[in-house]
Amino acid sequence: MSGAWLDLDTDGETLDETEARGGALSAVGRKAAIAATLPLLGLYFTSGKQPLTVSPTLGKAASGLLLHELLAGLQLRVALAAAARLEIILSRISERPTFRYQLTSLESVGAITGQLDVNRYTTSFGAVAEAPIYPVIHVERAQETAENVLVAYAALWLLRELQSSYRSSVAPATAPEAQEYGRRTRALDELLRLPWLAGCIRKADEVKRRQDEHALIAAAKSRLRRREIANATPYRELVDWIERSLEGQPAAESGDLDWSFYGDRFDTKLFELWCLHTLAQEVSRQLCVNMPTVHLSWRSGDAAYKWERPAGTLTLHFQRSISSISSEHKPEWRRQEDNQRSLGGIPDIVAHAIKRSDGTEHMAIIDPKLRQRGGPPTEELYKVLGYLSNHSLMSSPRGAILYHTTAAEGELPSYSYERHGASGALHAVALNPARPIQSRSAVGPVATMLLGLLDIPPLLASVDKEPIADNDSEASAEVQVRARSLELQALAAAMPKSLLDASKRRLETVIGKGRWTVLTSEIQTMLATSEHVGFSLDPAADFSGPVIGICASAENILHDYIFGPAIAHNTQLGNGCKTLGQVIHATLRALNNGNEALHQAILAQLNRMNVVHSTAQQLMQDLANMNRRYRIPAAHRDLVSEATWQAAWNVLIGPTGLLARAVDVLILGTPPSASP
Repeated sequence: MSGAWLDLDTDGETLDETEARGGALSAVGRKAAIAATLPLLGLYFTSGKQPLTVSPTLGKAASGLLLHELLAGLQLRVALAAAARLEIILSRISERPTFRYQLTSLESVGAITGQLDVNRYTTSFGAVAEAPIYPVIHVERAQETAENVLVAYAALWLLRELQSSYRSSVAPATAPEAQEYGRRTRALDELLRLPWLAGCIRKADEVKRRQDEHALIAAAKSRLRRREIANATPYRELVDWIERSLEGQPAAESGDLDWSFYGDRFDTKLFELWCLHTLAQEVSRQLCVNMPTVHLSWRSGDAAYKWERPAGTLTLHFQRSISSISSEHKPEWRRQEDNQRSLGGIPDIVAHAIKRSDGTEHMAIIDPKLRQRGGPPTEELYKVLGYLSNHSLMSSPRGAILYHTTAAEGELPSYSYERHGASGALHAVALNPARPIQSRSAVGPVATMLLGLLDIPPLLASVDKEPIADNDSEASAEVQVRARSLELQALAAAMPKSLLDASKRRLETVIGKGRWTVLTSEIQTMLATSEHVGFSLDPAADFSGPVIGICASAENILHDYIFGPAIAHNTQLGNGCKTLGQVIHATLRALNNGNEALHQAILAQLNRMNVVHSTAQQLMQDLANMNRRYRIPAAHRDLVSEATWQAAWNVLIGPTGLLARAVDVLILGTPPSASP
């Protein structure tokens, strides 16, 4: 049966996920691992160094394949997945393709049948002809817009990709891929024959010949920006898709393939890549940040995943020697016969952290093993200890073994060890790709250990206390604010006192000693930590942490002096104010004769403080602007630029900044123009 080419169950039955011989994934586990790591696999195969030369991975009908045939098989499957995705985009474009009006010069014999071209007519006046000829201008629709040429370019590109990979592969005519290939190529052919697109083919071929794709993309993006495209959404998706593909990113996303394109000979590598991906997912989840993008250069020696945090940089490397990652940790053992030859070894995953405060390096070794074990993998743990010892990493050793299990239910077994009387951690965790949620939970202690390399606690465990609705963006932002604040607090606790004191002295000078001394020690520490991080980060790094840190100073003053005391005798009044925006809104309502109990309590507190209402109202409006322009954007997991950090610093910090005004109005009770 044709399914043999895909190494599928030839009887059409679903294999039990517990069926997996030692050293191999189950059919269900293999499919799940591929779906989860497809972008990673796409980049992995770009180097051409993958160990598939002796593996009959295309099933019984394809034994003895050469490497280029195996790569063509992968290329075909990815192209089919990309075609399925592109077909959806193009079908939505076909519903309302764009056009533009253009002027065409024609000649009308005997009568004027359009708008007379006066310039041409006057220059030809007096010409002798049997019948009068009138030059006219006709207005007609033209479909050859930049975005439509891009549609033709994408369809032609993918059609060639499908044809090339199918010819190079050994897929039999009865295979599901061959049938899918026929359906996808027919759909693309039919699309290219549509009247609105047929005229764009010549220009698309010219773009390919001149390698002018980026100029075409720029023209389409310009029309999108100027809102000249009515059916903008699918065109924008097409532009993004082609742009990413030209940059070398995978053309298909996770889950786009519905079949397994490897045999079990590749299972070991697949399990290692899946473990790398799952670990990166859990590290990002505990940090409350987006999953970092895998860059193409990771196959050339760079890190696979990288997190730039206020405390420092954390990277995950795949199959790199420890000494190539850090020159400080050369192997100690050398061959006796040749003292220049060291005892090497390449771990599967190396976590490397560099602290920003002092530049110290810390490492952890993680070794995935596609072996099923009935108990803790003791032998493999000793191997990890060997790596750590040989590379002088035993002062605070950290390592983990991630081994395979086919357990279909219940908790996945795990074991943790700590060194008696000294720092150190070893973990052994069983994982099953067919159970991604449970596996991510099981690998949690390993991710926590990696964050510990930078003294960062698992932030999510401290901030994600209550379920948040999917459409509640402001509540989600507050979770991010708490996470970033906790991260800065952890950094402050680990920073050398001299660095914090230097930042505090600079801040005291900037905002004034009188104001500085009335701030709580918590606010002072948060401000000093944010100042140190914000002015020491790499310009390309994420500045969300320091932005949120300086915004938190004004936020804490508002809570400590107005909102907290207002609800002190009836905390239920604050049930409707879970976010800073809601607190500011409630305070503004109180200043504008709000009649609810909370508004009355806030107004009473402001009166006890002898706050001038008009001054407080202006301050609240400026705090609302700060929240909208800096704090909330910094809390939505998007990268915050250095320019945004500098703008937020200028708004908040300084003799007349928002922080100084908040201190003057809410603590010192002085007019906003006064400077103590």
